[in-house]
Amino acid sequence: MKNLLILCSFIIVAIWWALKMIMASYINVSEKENNLTTINIHTESPLDVEALSRNLGVEFKKIDDKKLDAPLYQDAQLSLIAVYTSGELAVARVRVKLSDSDEFLNIKKGDSFYQYLITEIDVNSITLSLKDTQPIELKIFKPLTVSVMASEANGEV
Repeated sequence: MKNLLILCSFIIVAIWWALKMIMASYINVSEKENNLTTINIHTESPLDVEALSRNLGVEFKKIDDKKLDAPLYQDAQLSLIAVYTSGELAVARVRVKLSDSDEFLNIKKGDSFYQYLITEIDVNSITLSLKDTQPIELKIFKPLTVSVMASEANGEV
């Protein structure tokens, strides 16, 4: 009987201790400092992003548009599809495969696409040149990956 009384008192103390620990883990909202900025999203004015960032606890930095003018380079896979003649001129059909697009270009000697200039067109290859670098030879059925400058007028021949 004495053992049952000790067991019951131990269980009551353990439950009391567990409830006290659980209740202590909850944050009392009234104790927390509440300094949120009110944002009215029903108006016709644009959203105040700076106030929203303060509410979310995120540091707000305005992006300077002038820093984004730097040219972006991306990898392009060039494939020579065919070389044919159009009248007296040799024309090469080249496939340019970028990460977001895939286009076919008909180019002649002297044309330029991206920053490359077509210097020579042979029966089974074309030669591309870039300023102050060695010429690149693109052979038929042998794709070549090069770095090209991305701009709005990509691939315009």
